Amino acid sequence: LGRPASLLPMRLGFLIAWVAAHAVYLLSPGLRRGIGDNMRHVLGWDADEAAVRRATRGVIVNTTKNYFELVRMPYTSLSDIEKMVTVHGWSHFEEAQSRGKGVILTTPHLGSFNVTVQILAARSVTTTIIVEAQEPQALMDHVTALRASKGRTVVAARPVALRTMVRCLRGG
Repeated sequence: LGRPASLLPMRLGFLIAWVAAHAVYLLSPGLRRGIGDNMRHVLGWDADEAAVRRATRGVIVNTTKNYFELVRMPYTSLSDIEKMVTVHGWSHFEEAQSRGKGVILTTPHLGSFNVTVQILAARSVTTTIIVEAQEPQALMDHVTALRASKGRTVVAARPVALRTMVRCLRGG
């Protein structure tokens, strides 16, 4: 999927992702319920059902768009990533990095994590990323390979991840 997806203009790819997301929304009641329950926590228990449905649909649409960007990642140049991502406060990162220790960066679930984290590769920063473990293992392996395609080290959020991150931080 990655190579053909990389040939599509972003707007067309996002349109296809939007259509696919709405199909997933309609055809996956269990997924809808699970995300809807999470949205009730975010929006508040008094949120009306229409607002929960809109937010649930939005989560599925954005996730589908994020996966579209992820499958394109091996075919996206670092210079294109620089153009796609706007960084604010880079000097703070550089200052922290200059101390010779590792730096912990966290991100909210805004925008495409799979693209924004690659800005570190575009700027030649050695990076280890902790990500949610996925099942089945074959899916985890595939998604990890896509995320690591620009040289990032990707570690599943499992007990061993903490030791790996401490070792990386100590190593700078």
